[in-house]
Amino acid sequence: RIFCGIVGFDAFLFKLWSVAGTIRTCVQDDNEQDLHSRVFLGGLAFLNQLLGIVQVDLHVRSRIFSFIFGGEDSLVSEEERAIWQVWEAMLAQKTFETLPLYQAVAVLFTFGDADFQRLALNEAQTGIKERQSERALRLTAPLTPLESTYLE
Repeated sequence: RIFCGIVGFDAFLFKLWSVAGTIRTCVQDDNEQDLHSRVFLGGLAFLNQLLGIVQVDLHVRSRIFSFIFGGEDSLVSEEERAIWQVWEAMLAQKTFETLPLYQAVAVLFTFGDADFQRLALNEAQTGIKERQSERALRLTAPLTPLESTYLE
């Protein structure tokens, strides 16, 4: 980890100096149009690389799984972690059984929090839409005589 930290910090400094060199070159050349475009694009590329350091997708996925598998306290015990791992293994198994190898690999590499939400909240399996439409029908239905006297 220490070696990776040193290499990562060195790469960060290299990119920082690269952007600073671009700005310095443009300022010395007194080319204002070129200055704005090169500094903007260089700064944008640097910002993109800087924000890419933190892997937000992994953190979001970890939080969602902690919410689902961790229970009320959102702390994942060893037993809950085992359930989590079995669920992921079953997902991979079903993916490889359903899709050709190249598609299954692509699906598993790109599996994210939105895909997990689609799996967890599948409307056909949970019946959410049916319950919402039943509730809407009840809300729009005319009141019975007993209900109208109760509300008065």
